[in-house]
Amino acid sequence: MANEFIVEKEEKIDDYNLRIKARSLVAEERKRKLKENFQGEILLIANPEEFVNRFEKYIARNNMAYKAKLVKYDDFSVNNRERMDSHNKEKSLDYLFWKDDTLSFQQEYRIVITSELNRGPVKHNIGDISDLTMYLDLSELLDEGLSIEMTIKKEKL
Repeated sequence: MANEFIVEKEEKIDDYNLRIKARSLVAEERKRKLKENFQGEILLIANPEEFVNRFEKYIARNNMAYKAKLVKYDDFSVNNRERMDSHNKEKSLDYLFWKDDTLSFQQEYRIVITSELNRGPVKHNIGDISDLTMYLDLSELLDEGLSIEMTIKKEKL
């Protein structure tokens, strides 16, 4: 259920630069499941590198710790050794990064503030991130795709 990008336009700028316009495609099954489970607007983090930088500064300023990675999906009706071991490893938080495979269409990247595990749901204000983000209508995004433009630079030999 991976997303794909199709190149809509390529423009050679010079011998070392190529301008590309591409659009994301979402598989129909994933699109259907996302529309069934989510509605309205989504927050797109357009500059994830700077978002992580600001998040890490906030974590450090507040003497917190965190763990972040892609969620793994598995059939929870079957015992899986790796998943089961994640619950048994001393001081391991890997169990927080598993979900049933019926939710794999979410393709989730999860951030867990490990110093607050027993507090239940919490909110944090890491500061204004409006310069890094944009709101998009989910249905429109799924139906029309996300258009991106980039310049690819080839190194001079």
